[in-house]
Amino acid sequence: MFKKKSKLLEIGCGDVDLLKTLAGSRGVNWFGLDPNPGSIATHIGSVKKIPFSDNYFDIVYSSQSIEHWYQSVTTFDEGLREIHRVLRLGGMFIIDFPVYLHGHYIFMLGNEKSINKLFESPSWIIENNEDWRKDYNPLAPYYTWKGKRRKYADEWFCQQLLKKRLKSTYINALVLIKRDAKYYNIHAGSKQIVDKTIFIILSFYKRFRRFIEYYRGRVR
Repeated sequence: MFKKKSKLLEIGCGDVDLLKTLAGSRGVNWFGLDPNPGSIATHIGSVKKIPFSDNYFDIVYSSQSIEHWYQSVTTFDEGLREIHRVLRLGGMFIIDFPVYLHGHYIFMLGNEKSINKLFESPSWIIENNEDWRKDYNPLAPYYTWKGKRRKYADEWFCQQLLKKRLKSTYINALVLIKRDAKYYNIHAGSKQIVDKTIFIILSFYKRFRRFIEYYRGRVR
């Protein structure tokens, strides 16, 4: 998969350098994209506007990132379109994401039909699609990084819909090949607009809540 001197982009690399190290040992040129300035990314930004020219990469890799795109007010179509743009014809897009865990509601609710539709496009060849650790163990209650039960609004609403969290979390992994130079968005429509509106509202809500928490901390 890794050919010497090929170019690889890791979406949402965070501060984990496993892929970077592996790529370097194979003579692969690794690039990282992440919105967090504290990450190991070579470029700070989001998948909404990838700062590279068309057909630049041989491989694009995204691990447990797509379910969080909405947090930077990015629709699935916007992100996938950008990935398709920077990937060369015949290039490989490797992606995995958790189902029944967190993030956008289609992933939290395990809406497999909606998830699969994201990748059903003449633009891609689905070379592999598999589930890892499906029904492995019951889903534990979701905690924030602070270890408290405070949840963002979207996660709270989804949890109410799930009621008893009987489903097991699992990882869905896909390998796609860029088949067509043109990007076809077969799932476009009003839902994209509705989703984007929801994303914007949630974004403002989260910022407002962070401000309240910060203010309360200062008062104490």
